[in-house]
Amino acid sequence: MPFNSIFWRSAALFLSLTLVAIVSGCTTKTEVSSRFSPAAPAVLSVSEPGVNIPAQARFAWLPESLEFHADPRFQGAKIDSMIEAAIHLSLRQRNYVMQSSAVGVDYFLAYVAALENDMDDNVILQRFGIVPGITAAAVDGQKMEKGTLIIYVVDARSGKNIWRSALQTMVTLEMDSTLRQQRINAAVESMFATLPGSR
Repeated sequence: MPFNSIFWRSAALFLSLTLVAIVSGCTTKTEVSSRFSPAAPAVLSVSEPGVNIPAQARFAWLPESLEFHADPRFQGAKIDSMIEAAIHLSLRQRNYVMQSSAVGVDYFLAYVAALENDMDDNVILQRFGIVPGITAAAVDGQKMEKGTLIIYVVDARSGKNIWRSALQTMVTLEMDSTLRQQRINAAVESMFATLPGSR
């Protein structure tokens, strides 16, 4: 057998084995955080360039801006109170101050929460300019519906919206209140992780 033929066959075998080793070493594994089981949320955030919110910054609710679309299927669960408690917790963890009064604040905070039947992606995009865009689907046969939470921050001096974050996830309509609060806390925290200056 000619040398060239042996060389090229050996080279081809070596290349094939090398590619198998490389591909085997490059497999990826996708994991969903157990905090969000059974359906992981999608988060999309936008901030103004150069914004950096310092520690000890003072926040207050933006007057007449908290928007919660209650759904009777939640059977009396105080979802709005849970969201507000989660926001307070995430602010405290970043050494920010949440005031009950708007006097002397640095930033105003607001949120909008709704299920898809009250506010679909087109409405969200028109109002806020961002949509994470998950697809509504039944998960593990549970009674679920797509829900959206939007949190935004307004600079008290300029009146400018400097950060907004939108989260979408599949919401379980029937859930123990303690577990629901834990999931809301984790969801809100994932949003505040994108707040400029909060790292």
